[in-house]
Amino acid sequence: MNQKPRENCSSIYKGAHWNKHANKWRARIWTDGKLIHLGYFDIEEDAARAYNAAAKLAFGEFAKLNAIEMMKSGNTIEFYEQVLKQLEDESKKS
Repeated sequence: MNQKPRENCSSIYKGAHWNKHANKWRARIWTDGKLIHLGYFDIEEDAARAYNAAAKLAFGEFAKLNAIEMMKSGNTIEFYEQVLKQLEDESKKS
């Protein structure tokens, strides 16, 4: 579902939330009626970027993306390639 971010959540970003058991930020997305886990991240913005990459792939020009400043950790292209590879692996499983 390509909806706006919800209010009263642990993250200000869509598709990201704090996982207290892992002590990390978790990214996930609903697409084609399935909830897809995108990974755990130390930085909230990285979880939001993972969601953005998945949303672009799933919803194209209609994706509701997070507005995030320049990447704080790592190289943006490598990061998106990693997320896309993970999504491809997930789609092969289903």
